[in-house]
Amino acid sequence: KLTAKRVQIRNSIIGAVTYPCLLVTVASGVLVLLLAFVVPRFASLFETLDVPLPPTTRALIALSHAGRAYWWALVLAAVAAAVAAKLWLGSPGGKRAVQAALLRAPQIGGVLRNFGMARITRLLGVLLGGHVPVLEALRLVRDGTANVHYAELIAQAEEAVSRGQTISSAFSRSDLISPSVCEAINSGEQSGQVGTLLLNIADFLDEENEVVVRSLTSILEPAILILLGLLVAFVAMSMFLPLFDLTAIAGGGA
Repeated sequence: KLTAKRVQIRNSIIGAVTYPCLLVTVASGVLVLLLAFVVPRFASLFETLDVPLPPTTRALIALSHAGRAYWWALVLAAVAAAVAAKLWLGSPGGKRAVQAALLRAPQIGGVLRNFGMARITRLLGVLLGGHVPVLEALRLVRDGTANVHYAELIAQAEEAVSRGQTISSAFSRSDLISPSVCEAINSGEQSGQVGTLLLNIADFLDEENEVVVRSLTSILEPAILILLGLLVAFVAMSMFLPLFDLTAIAGGGA
């Protein structure tokens, strides 16, 4: 059940971000094609007609010339940046910094914290429901947690339990676990039904996370489409505006 739930959540996330990623890829490809093939043809036309160019048109032509002349440098820079980013993200310091920034980011941070809470509560609920000792269950959850900040929180909970304190007391000292979840865990500890209650919390959080992901996707998709349309319209207007001016001048001269 645990594995099936994790696969279901992962598939829902992948399905939610696939279309926005596809839109971003298409937008990037359209921009590259415009700068590589369309803009140079207009630039040659403008040189032949010798018409005054607006600042946006001159900027696009300069960007197109730079990209065509130094494409190899751009490719090398992109590869070097990707390798450097991969090495930095693979280091403990880089992983900690990125995870901390994501957890504190507006809107996104709340969603990621909800996913982290759902994963921890589900793993811990399954282990405690299977009558695994509390300290052993916490250690297994800590080993199975990829986020270093949540792993440190679980380690603090291990230390608190070893001193005779409760799990909820350790969780309540961190902003990674919401107060409502801490209160629910405290109620489960007092009633002796921690495992069952943790699974119920995880189910509730997973349902809430799926709704949030669908809502964000429904907002993100039209936003990307609008941005793509504005980008193409900006390039088209920058290229056709000198022709409109030339037509107006020719009409006035006639």
